[in-house]
Amino acid sequence: MNKINILRKTGLKKKEARIYLATLELDESTVLPISKKSGIQRTYCYDILDSLIKKGLVSYIEKRGRRRYSATDPSFIKEQINLNKRRFRAILPELKSVYQKAQDKPRVRLIEGHYGIEAIHKEILKEAKKVQIISSTKEWVKEFPDYIEYAKKFIKKDIKIKELSHFQKEIKNYAKYYKKPKQEIKYLSKSIKLENDIIIWNDKVALISYSKELMAVVIESEKTANTHRQLFKVLWKMSK
Repeated sequence: MNKINILRKTGLKKKEARIYLATLELDESTVLPISKKSGIQRTYCYDILDSLIKKGLVSYIEKRGRRRYSATDPSFIKEQINLNKRRFRAILPELKSVYQKAQDKPRVRLIEGHYGIEAIHKEILKEAKKVQIISSTKEWVKEFPDYIEYAKKFIKKDIKIKELSHFQKEIKNYAKYYKKPKQEIKYLSKSIKLENDIIIWNDKVALISYSKELMAVVIESEKTANTHRQLFKVLWKMSK
């Protein structure tokens, strides 16, 4: 078991862990042997030792004008960990309260570019069991020529899809892969103009814009997602 990695998990930086372990093994030592044993340049050792002194993990005494360093008993680290656990448990109810309040606030992400939009699709593929889409198909096809592959991936994962779009030749290319009742598509009235995509899944809504710069806003909010689902339901009933 790697002692350095375990010491790092207690909150020490890698070089701090190496210096502490070297000092521990040397019992009482000046900087030069510590530097050699840890493999860290002597000039850096002074600052790292000072940091460990502040943390209570190293102490020193003056002998003939030179500092001789000693590592604190390792059980001190265990006591510090236990102390921090007790402190954390004490504030845990308050932290949970803050977290619960934060859950009521929508989380908003701004995403730009092709890779960003592709990341949204991957996120949906990973998380969703059911998706509702209002699609500006022509715009989507322009930006993502391999759009059929996206559709196939959704179908392969057996994700329930309800999609609203205008009737366009591009739709035929992937709608033929839809398998009712899992995947369905309906067509919107021509009077409804679409320039953006809206995708609803779980507690998230993605609004994808195909203007001069390809970008999206993802809103994570149960209330916002439910509101968009209700609007989608109305449009679904109105469409053929």
